[in-house]
Amino acid sequence: MAENNSIDNLSRQDLLTVLGGFIKQTEQINEIKHKYHSRYDDIAHEVVRTEYKKEPKNLVIAYFLAPFSSSTFFSWLFALLGDYALILLLFLPINFIKDLSRGAGLSNITYYTLNNLGLLLLWVLLGIIGYFMGRKNYMQDWVEKAIKKGTYNNEIDAAADSDPQIIDYKNKRTSLVSDATYQQYRSLIPQDFERYDIIGIYNMLLHYRADNFKEAVIAWFQHCAEVEAKARHDREVKEQHDREVRQAELAKRQAELQAKQQAEQQAELAKQQAELQAELQAKAIISALKSEAARNYHDDRFERQRRKNAEKRRDQAILDIADRLK
Repeated sequence: MAENNSIDNLSRQDLLTVLGGFIKQTEQINEIKHKYHSRYDDIAHEVVRTEYKKEPKNLVIAYFLAPFSSSTFFSWLFALLGDYALILLLFLPINFIKDLSRGAGLSNITYYTLNNLGLLLLWVLLGIIGYFMGRKNYMQDWVEKAIKKGTYNNEIDAAADSDPQIIDYKNKRTSLVSDATYQQYRSLIPQDFERYDIIGIYNMLLHYRADNFKEAVIAWFQHCAEVEAKARHDREVKEQHDREVRQAELAKRQAELQAKQQAEQQAELAKQQAELQAELQAKAIISALKSEAARNYHDDRFERQRRKNAEKRRDQAILDIADRLK
């Protein structure tokens, strides 16, 4: 294998050795690199947290900004009350001196502060509790912003350069990268291939889907194309299924709405028919009652006329009898 200066000239077994060794050592290098960055981040946070605690103004600012860093309602409420009370207490001497200089007596704010001094002190105590409840979040945000700005990069680099673990990671990574065998493997592999592709090509050779590098490359990219085609087909099938489900659901809702509208229309029509029938029945009853009342009225009038005529005949008969008796 040492005599071959091109990866295309290597046998399948030699390719497995080259690619397998390259993949394994690259994974080791990446693992060391990950551990290095993780340790560097830990050192950065430790350094910046130390710098945060060195500046007393950060503690004062954190007290007033505690409401914005609170993660619970009570910590927010305590911190807010503490801010309000501490501001009033800090301005009490200033307001008192201003009131005395004016000679107009104490102002309402000064009276309020003095009369509620005990309550304000209690609120300050609650504010301290709220600060301790929210200071971790505030400090974490402050540290992240300081690291992002690069304010303490020199301090962080100095601490990292003297850290035993960082030194060990650097040495291990340098040793792995500069290894002669690894460099030989790396020189044989074309640089335009991603690590992901190298692993895929290695698997093509490992599972006897190719006997040389060119065949393995072709097999790998065909495999990628097949996977992509299958994924695209699966997406299209899923999208089609989702469309069919949505269309079926829409059709179902439309059918339910149409059935509901038809039922409402039929119910409204039946109601109108019932109302019309009731109205016709009512009119028929009223008409019958009117007819009956008219008949009764005519019968009563005829009976009265008959009685009236009978009374006239009776009176006339009485008058005739009276005339004869004379």
